[in-house]
Amino acid sequence: MVKEQATRMITRCPLCSGTALKKLPFEYWYQHEPFPGCRCNDCDLVFLSVQPDRETFDEMYGEHYFESDYRCGSAPAAYFSTEAPFALEAASALKLVRELTAKTTGRLLEIGCAGGWFLKAAREAGWKVKGVEISREATEFAQTKLGLEVFCGSLSEAAFPPQSFDVVYMADVLEHIPDPVSFAIELRRIIAPGGYVIVCGPTALNALWRRFGIFLYSLFNRTRSIASAPYHLFEYTPHTIRRLFESTGFDVVHLKKRKIPPGLRSRGLEDLLVFAVELVNYPATLLFGLWSDRVILCAKPSAEGARLRATVEGSVP
Repeated sequence: MVKEQATRMITRCPLCSGTALKKLPFEYWYQHEPFPGCRCNDCDLVFLSVQPDRETFDEMYGEHYFESDYRCGSAPAAYFSTEAPFALEAASALKLVRELTAKTTGRLLEIGCAGGWFLKAAREAGWKVKGVEISREATEFAQTKLGLEVFCGSLSEAAFPPQSFDVVYMADVLEHIPDPVSFAIELRRIIAPGGYVIVCGPTALNALWRRFGIFLYSLFNRTRSIASAPYHLFEYTPHTIRRLFESTGFDVVHLKKRKIPPGLRSRGLEDLLVFAVELVNYPATLLFGLWSDRVILCAKPSAEGARLRATVEGSVP
C-alpha cells in the first residue's frame, strides 16, 4: 500500500516574501507526487513550490540516503563502515576553517554532520565539537561509534543557548533547509561575538549549462521530470545566498565562487554538449567569477544585526 503523500505549498518567497513566482521547467517526482521548481521574480531565489512535510522529510534521510544519495552519489556507499574515504575531506574542511576564521580551537558546531567524520577530526585537532543531524541512523552512528555529542533533529529543535559557538560549519546542507530565513536567524543567535558561520554548497542552476537547459525547456514548453526525492528544496546563486545572510544580521566577509572541473562521463550527444559548454564555463568562473556551480561563504554577526535584535528584545531604549 502506498503511503499518502503530505506536502505543503509555498505561495510566497521565503526570502523576500514576494508573491510573483514563475514556474520553472523542472520538477521532482517522489512517492507519486510532483515537486515543481519556481523562481521569485523579485529576488531571483529558486525553490520548490511544493515541499515535503516533516514526516516525509525525515524518511528521505534514512539509512538508504547514505547508501546511494549522499552527496548525489559522489561519496562512497560504505559511509558507516570506514573513515578513510572521508579523512582527506575532513582535513580540507579544517584547513578552510583555519584560513577563513584564523581560529584553530574553540567551540565548533557542524550542522548536517552525517555520521560525524569531520567532527571526529576536529575534536582530534583540539576543537570542542557538537553536531546537528536530521538522520536518526547517522546520529546513532556518531553517538555510539564515534562518541560525539550530536542532536537528532533540526537546529531550532536543538535549542542551544545564545552565543554557544565560535564557528558553525555546514557543507552541502543549506539547500536542504525548509525555512532558510528562520534558520539563518537561529544561526545568528547561537554564534558568539567574534564567531563565524561557514557555508559550502552547490549553486548548480547558476552554471551555464543549467541556465541554457532551463532556457531550452522553457522555449519548447517542456518540463524535465526528475525521478528522485526532492532533497534540494532551494537552489541558491551567489546573489541569493549573500542576500539571505545579509538580511538576517550577518556581514559576509568571504564569498568564493567555484566551478567543478569539466569531465566527460560518456560519449553520448548530451554529455558531449555538456562537456563543450563546461570547457567554456570553467575558465569563465576561474577568471571572472561567472556561472559558478559551487560557493564558499563565510559570514560573521554584524553590529547592526546585534542592535536590531537587542531593540526587538527590548534591551535597547
